[in-house]
Amino acid sequence: MTPQPTTPTQNHHGRLAPADNACMSDLRDGRPAPREHRPSPINSATGASARTLAAILGEIAALYGLSTQQLKQRTRRHDISHPRQHAMAVMRAEPGPDGRPRYSCQQIANYLGAKDHTTVAYGVQAHARRQAAKAGQP
Repeated sequence: MTPQPTTPTQNHHGRLAPADNACMSDLRDGRPAPREHRPSPINSATGASARTLAAILGEIAALYGLSTQQLKQRTRRHDISHPRQHAMAVMRAEPGPDGRPRYSCQQIANYLGAKDHTTVAYGVQAHARRQAAKAGQP
């Protein structure tokens, strides 16, 4: 099966898409289209190596005045769950060598003792909603 040619603004489904957000299944010469490398401004500017999940959790725990063990608890208390969701968002945003997230939702869930990867996906979204709501307030 020969792949259909796509324009820079049209993906293989025929839907319009930004040129820099190419779908991985858009084929060029039978190979997947490469993802754009987006280095982290923090890591590239300082030359720092990648942070581990433990290091990120420690930073967030210190920020909120909690222990890492408290953040790993399976409690729904907001004074614990909101910082935990903040940690999930930071862990998920940690860039890998190819510009994609370094840690998968499943890896983060396993580290934090969460039920499964959807818990992390929800936590990242919840944190983003809270940040957006906070930014919209005067």
